[in-house]
Amino acid sequence: MLTKENVLVTGANGGIGLATCQALLEKNFYVIMGVRDLKKGQKSLEKLGSKNVELVQLDTSDLNSCEKAVKEIFKRHERLDVLVNNAGVYLD
Repeated sequence: MLTKENVLVTGANGGIGLATCQALLEKNFYVIMGVRDLKKGQKSLEKLGSKNVELVQLDTSDLNSCEKAVKEIFKRHERLDVLVNNAGVYLD
């Protein structure tokens, strides 16, 4: 039996990240939206209108946040198949 592939999209609550989530859902992937702000992420998740999507709090500029997100993802899922690293970082 085939199962959906799990995809983590960073920076997923707007712009290209949100559009990527929508496109992946249309291709029958299970999408994990990596977002810094869970309230904003929840609003974006509701726009997608799918049961095949969930949120995880993730700030890619913070190693502790990344480690916490990984632990949370693997509590819920056996595997992560794809990472779409969309989050942008500004380094001065």
